[in-house]
Amino acid sequence: MAQGDTSGRTLLGRALALTGSWRHEEAAELLFTHMDALPASDCGLALALAQEPEAAIAVLAAAAEQEPGDAGLRQNLAFAYALAGRWREARALTALDVPPDRLPARLERWARLASAGPSPQRLAAMLGIEMPGRSRPDRSRRQVAAARPRWAGARW
Repeated sequence: MAQGDTSGRTLLGRALALTGSWRHEEAAELLFTHMDALPASDCGLALALAQEPEAAIAVLAAAAEQEPGDAGLRQNLAFAYALAGRWREARALTALDVPPDRLPARLERWARLASAGPSPQRLAAMLGIEMPGRSRPDRSRRQVAAARPRWAGARW
């Protein structure tokens, strides 16, 4: 971004890096400022991770009305509901796309992530990477920002 790159991928990576550095307010401000440059699914999920789950719900719900057949968007919205503590909505929306035998495991994973609080560890778990100092100390913030989530629903 310092060199003028304001592409959606760069903005999203910066927001995730800020979130992973306990700088949630800066991440949310960046996302609010550049909301039009990002797909709603990505922006909403990043807002939820940046401690703005209600704003994320607003963004994702509006997008879901425009694209009712987008399962990934619905699952990002369901996760935002979970982070906001709105488990009834999270469960109902998740059930639209997740088989009944996998639903409890999905909700349990989200509950663990939600209870972890706004930590870099939660972000790393969502992105499917390991934190520095654990078994892979070579992971850097740049790698965290560039990582792609490995859960159903994410488009980035």
